[in-house]
Amino acid sequence: MIFREYYKDYYAKKNYSYARQRYLEALRMDSTLFYVMTYVGQTYGLEGDLDKAMVWYTKAIEANYIDYMAHWFLADAYKIKGNLDKAVD
Repeated sequence: MIFREYYKDYYAKKNYSYARQRYLEALRMDSTLFYVMTYVGQTYGLEGDLDKAMVWYTKAIEANYIDYMAHWFLADAYKIKGNLDKAVD
């Protein structure tokens, strides 16, 4: 799939902004790609914007509650922000 190519080419090269643009394009083509929402969140998290990352992890969880990666990254973000109760939840 097209977004996986961008994952390899841009995410792996730490060009998170460009990778995110491509992920968002993939979501415009198919808004059900919950795991791409997690990838968008990851790009924000790696850039240090935890608030935006958390928004995207939450969207991924709302789209597919069993997306373990979104739960994991959301918990990590809460932990980094010092909210251990929410991280455990």
